[in-house]
Amino acid sequence: MPVLDGFEVVKRLIATDPDARILVMTTYGTDEDIWRCLRAGAKGYLLKDALQPEIINAIRTVARGESFTTPLLATQLVRRSHAVELTPRELDVLPLLAEGKTNKEIAAALNIGEGTIKTHLKSLLAKLGATTRTEGVRQAQARGLLRPI
Repeated sequence: MPVLDGFEVVKRLIATDPDARILVMTTYGTDEDIWRCLRAGAKGYLLKDALQPEIINAIRTVARGESFTTPLLATQLVRRSHAVELTPRELDVLPLLAEGKTNKEIAAALNIGEGTIKTHLKSLLAKLGATTRTEGVRQAQARGLLRPI
């Protein structure tokens, strides 16, 4: 989607109609993607490589007002629910960190001070159990917090 990602679409739809029954179909199955969409109000989450019977079942389930996810995605969600919660700003910093940007470049991209970036990075690395930027990126990828580059 060229302008908004699925999470933003779900947020806007729910803001317009809190009772909307939204099934997200996507190629992105990271823990963070699933978690964000469901927390925003989606009733189901399905990967685009699902087989036709599963897609039909998901549509019918969500249309009835029930929640739907596959066993594999449910397992990811359970694992994610036990994970640390990153702040929205830490989630903004993370992909820029993964791109190899310096603190100064991240600060400029997010229009905040370099000292603030250092604070966010320190917190982010601590939550990920990492001592270096590289290790932090690796941990974030392993936990599904970053899409593969």
